[in-house]
Amino acid sequence: MKIVKRLLPLFCFIPILLITGCTKNETASISDQVISELQNKVEKLEQTIERQQESITAHNNQLNKINEGESLNKNIAIIEESYSYLQNHLFVLETVIQHTTTSKTAVLNSAEIIGDSIHINITYTNKIRDENAPNNFRLVETGEGTRTISITDDVPILILDGPSKLKEAEWEHVGDHQRFLQLFEKNGEVVCILEWYIP
Repeated sequence: MKIVKRLLPLFCFIPILLITGCTKNETASISDQVISELQNKVEKLEQTIERQQESITAHNNQLNKINEGESLNKNIAIIEESYSYLQNHLFVLETVIQHTTTSKTAVLNSAEIIGDSIHINITYTNKIRDENAPNNFRLVETGEGTRTISITDDVPILILDGPSKLKEAEWEHVGDHQRFLQLFEKNGEVVCILEWYIP
């Protein structure tokens, strides 16, 4: 009996060890499963954060485009206002020119600098629309014929620099080629010459 009393605590302790050992394995198995689930959730959260970052970047790009569009709209409004101002100013200038001068058109035949003036030889012509002609125009002489006009340096001569841009001519280049001119006269005197068309 003494042996049984001594072995009894041992027998009681063995099942406790067995139960504890099994519980540790179960606990280890449960904690591995929880860790795995947490890792999956962390990965999903990282993917969600990455998608949100991509979405934020896309929204920022769209906002930048909208801001650029607003800036362009402001620039367009300024350009339209400037265009309207210039158009009104041009209308006023054309009206003043029409009421204070007369204009004639002519082809420049030649130009020669003599002293402080330039002598231009012109033939008065009109530009007539003709679909069969080059540039859809042809030049027809008027009844005023050909004559030489002396121009001083206070009379601006504007020639085309490209299809639609005028620049003030240097006299030595006025006679470089044949030009179709518009001559503005006031009281019989030429006050301005501009190249109107390149034949």
